[in-house]
Amino acid sequence: MNHLNKWAAAALITALLMTGCSSSAGGQTLTSGDGDVQMTFPSDWNPGSGAELNVSGPKDDKAVMVNSVPKTDMADDIDLNGFMEVMKGSFSNQYQLFRMYEIQDVTIDSLPGKQAEYTGMLDKDLIHGILTIVDQGDHFYQILAVTPDQKFHSTKKELFEIIKSFKIVQAKPASGAGAQSPTDAKVKLASSDESMELTVTGQWEQMNVKEVDIQAVDTATSSVLFVLGQDYNNESSLDQYYQFIVDNRLTDMENLTITKPVKLTVGGHPALQFEVSGKVTTNGMNMAFLITLVDSPKQYVRIMFGAPQSSMDKLRDGFAEAVLTYTEKE
Repeated sequence: MNHLNKWAAAALITALLMTGCSSSAGGQTLTSGDGDVQMTFPSDWNPGSGAELNVSGPKDDKAVMVNSVPKTDMADDIDLNGFMEVMKGSFSNQYQLFRMYEIQDVTIDSLPGKQAEYTGMLDKDLIHGILTIVDQGDHFYQILAVTPDQKFHSTKKELFEIIKSFKIVQAKPASGAGAQSPTDAKVKLASSDESMELTVTGQWEQMNVKEVDIQAVDTATSSVLFVLGQDYNNESSLDQYYQFIVDNRLTDMENLTITKPVKLTVGGHPALQFEVSGKVTTNGMNMAFLITLVDSPKQYVRIMFGAPQSSMDKLRDGFAEAVLTYTEKE
């Protein structure tokens, strides 16, 4: 995954694989795998994977991604203004020195929308993007165009023309769209010191975050993974650590539902596994997390797989299987 796609994937977490291509007078018209959206790109742009549409310029110095979010995965009664605030908050958490410029009303494919330029640092790169959101009725569509800041002035006209070509070919169902099924590809993820490791199935891309031992995202299934180690306290028990997590580490969620913890063994060590669902206050999404707490000889380990609530039933078994691959070097 090149830098541009990482910039986009870090902020946009919903996706379907892109397939389908036809030529047009303005270049090439690309259609999402389920046939719901299409856009027109210059003929030398290259389609990729990991989003409903994910297309990069010939030198990988510019990219456009399209994703959708079912309103059933969002807080009740959210509108375009609210969703733009959600996106703004999500971006500000991902990018350093983030700045969003004037938000404007736009009409895309005869549908109401909002649009704003933004800049920010990610992986030591200063990027310049255009975020456009469209209200389809049952879904919000996100159109994200990104390029290095120094190339934005010479590229912006082309990017805006691509955004204007966005069309919804057929509407998705109001609910149940969820994430696509994960692929069979195996991906090994490890902490920076290689002391912690697990294997996941799907299109996972690892992110480098200092505060987290392992962080990854699978845009094809709208999934996230966090693995965090915490210093071992001989005077505490796994049950006490579970209560600490429930009392102190779920404060950014509302309307919580927490399942009863189940005992299991992970990497030869005792563990507790439970599921949490509710609204994430920082982004307004209705999410579910499969959380596993592992009591290893040197630390407690928290393994968290997250996905939109509407997708968890499809993804839960795969998350649980990945947890069982976790190993730790003593």
